[in-house]
Amino acid sequence: MPPDYPLKKENDEFNKDTPNRLGHLEEKLYANNQSEASSSTRTSFNSRNTIPLRREWDEESLPKEHRPEPVSTRNTFAFLKQILIGSIILFIVSVGIAAYVFLGGKNVVSTKNVIININTSTTVSGGENLPIEIGINNQNNVPLISADLLLEYSNGGRNPENLTEELKRYREDLGSIDVGEAINKKYNVVFFGEEGESKDIKVSIEYRVQGSNAIFSKSETRTVKLSSAPVSVSVLSPSEVSAGEEINFAVTVGANSSEVVGSLALLADYPFGFQATESDPRPTYSNNFWNLGDLKPGSTRTIKIKGQLAGEQGEERVVRFSIGTADSKDQRKMGVVFLSKTQTIAISKPPIELNLALGGSNDPEYITDAGASIRSDVILRNNLDSKITDVTVEVKLNGQILDRNSVNANLGFYRSIDNTIVWNQSAYKDLAVMEPGDEVDLSFSFNTLKSASTLKSPSMTVQAIITGNRLNADSGVEKISLLSTKTIKIASQLGISARILYSDGPFLNSGPVPPKVEQETTYTVALSVTNSSNDLSDVTVNTSLPIYTKWLGKTSPEGENIQYNPVGGGIIWNVGEIKAGTPREAYFQISFVPSLAQLKQYPVLLNNVSATGYDRFSALNLNASQYNLLDISMPDDSLYQSRGGPVGQ
Repeated sequence: MPPDYPLKKENDEFNKDTPNRLGHLEEKLYANNQSEASSSTRTSFNSRNTIPLRREWDEESLPKEHRPEPVSTRNTFAFLKQILIGSIILFIVSVGIAAYVFLGGKNVVSTKNVIININTSTTVSGGENLPIEIGINNQNNVPLISADLLLEYSNGGRNPENLTEELKRYREDLGSIDVGEAINKKYNVVFFGEEGESKDIKVSIEYRVQGSNAIFSKSETRTVKLSSAPVSVSVLSPSEVSAGEEINFAVTVGANSSEVVGSLALLADYPFGFQATESDPRPTYSNNFWNLGDLKPGSTRTIKIKGQLAGEQGEERVVRFSIGTADSKDQRKMGVVFLSKTQTIAISKPPIELNLALGGSNDPEYITDAGASIRSDVILRNNLDSKITDVTVEVKLNGQILDRNSVNANLGFYRSIDNTIVWNQSAYKDLAVMEPGDEVDLSFSFNTLKSASTLKSPSMTVQAIITGNRLNADSGVEKISLLSTKTIKIASQLGISARILYSDGPFLNSGPVPPKVEQETTYTVALSVTNSSNDLSDVTVNTSLPIYTKWLGKTSPEGENIQYNPVGGGIIWNVGEIKAGTPREAYFQISFVPSLAQLKQYPVLLNNVSATGYDRFSALNLNASQYNLLDISMPDDSLYQSRGGPVGQ
């Protein structure tokens, strides 16, 4: 219900003193107004009459002293704007104060008050030890906690104690650095690179301060210039050759260091289409790696390389020569590279295209076995727009593994006095005149000696030489020639054999022979590895034991690395290196207890045996296996000779 308002105030003086419209409104509020009874806006208040409500407040009719004061929206927005501007100014001032405190340097902590001094030479010879002394001084008013020193080297930094170890980043925990405390650290580094090359040494200090989790950092950098390289490399070669034409490289390595440069190695990265045919000295591994040994100060060493470069006219080939030290773990790979030299060679189109194929292969090296027959082809093509006349083809067979009695010249003439096959126009009419685009295919064959497997690093070369006359409109007759050389190598023969012994070998065996059911008999296993003509590396022998045989853990000789895996019964003999013609042998002992199910049988005591190795001379991975059954019969034992079985009761 609405509140019970009185119809009239009793205090007439009050009513008189308040001559406003409120009194009139009050009277109208409680008066009967029948004319408004039917209005839809009428509201019933029990016994009181309904009244209409005014929708507007007529302020103009009020006395001035009772009118509400107007509020200016414009003034409100201006006030808020002033507050916002003041807040922004306060924030900027706060940030400025904080920046001054932490970076300005005169209050609590500043990176400017962390002093880093790097004392080192501005120049150093490549390959020489460079001492570095680093000083850190905390001039702040608070200690630095959890401080770390971070040392970073540009490419080429190496550990002086182990030059194969590259130094890029080194971090050291310095702990806390008190107010005013100075710390000195000493380090050493060796840089490699070309003369005049710059190397950067960056020193950083990372730290925190009490009451903050933020990590602050300060860095300083010093640049060191290489006054000289430990070694120098120069390469002499033509800048342009015809495809298939012989090309010569002379790579000279010189020592610039004041000390002996030890264990030098040279690696040649040949481009696609290059065929190395000869080098002096011969490569240590494959056809592109030389171990040069030690080089005294001021001394030089030259490596000469011959080969052919195939390609299309207008193409370019890049040969890279890298000098450094060999990898301590693999002498066939480069460990530390001091510097590299590249040589770019443009290929021009040869007047005569020459293709020498051995056994159908165009590779620069042909690997075969001793006593093998080799079919060979020489294919010629006139690439000129003019004739070539009086063409002569000579093929020279040079090497100790050639079977001179097997040479078949096939329309050519074999001149045995110098092992040369000759074709000319008298024997082959197509060589008299070769029109533009003409092709000529010449074939021949020969064998390698069967005894080549007994020789040290057996090889030979096949060299084709083409000569002719070019009809030039300006200069008349012009002599042209072309050369192609291929190398034949005999791969080493890796052999593996295994024997089961009882009365022979380094161990004393026991038990019944033939073995009896449920009684133990011990045996000796002998493994032998043979190598024919080339030095081998990474030789390993693999075999395994059947589930019913037992490894006794006895091996001989003591220096041999023989490992047994109880999971699967695998046995690995890590032989390592084997010199040419030098066999290796190892022994281990096993035991066998036959079961009733094996009665009157010949149980196998050792599973298949295989060997692998790397032929350094021919750059081939070799494999050998023995598949015959190694059972209790013992055909190789001097006492029992195949009378070691069957299993008895």
